[in-house]
Amino acid sequence: MKSDKPFRTDLLAAATGGRERWDDPGADALETGWEEFAVGTRVEVRCADLVWRPGTVVETPHENDRAIVVECDERYHDDLTFLNGRGATIMVYMNTYRGIRSNIRKIDT
Repeated sequence: MKSDKPFRTDLLAAATGGRERWDDPGADALETGWEEFAVGTRVEVRCADLVWRPGTVVETPHENDRAIVVECDERYHDDLTFLNGRGATIMVYMNTYRGIRSNIRKIDT
């Protein structure tokens, strides 16, 4: 039986353990929310296959003006020129707080 309701998942709530929601005030702010992810921070990043992969931040918008770059612990793609197949990017340039924070989260260490 087909449902009339579209499938919706609050990706920001999923990434923050429910502390933040997709429709929270300020979630539309451009290019914010990335500041706490300094170089060397251990994080999990949501990759194209919708799997959370652990890794370490190697670049922030301070270094490359556009994105947070994460070197994942394991190789997961075939582009060997991008951190030997372990690179992941979270775009900050022209992205909103919710778009950034729904794709990266700190690992509790």
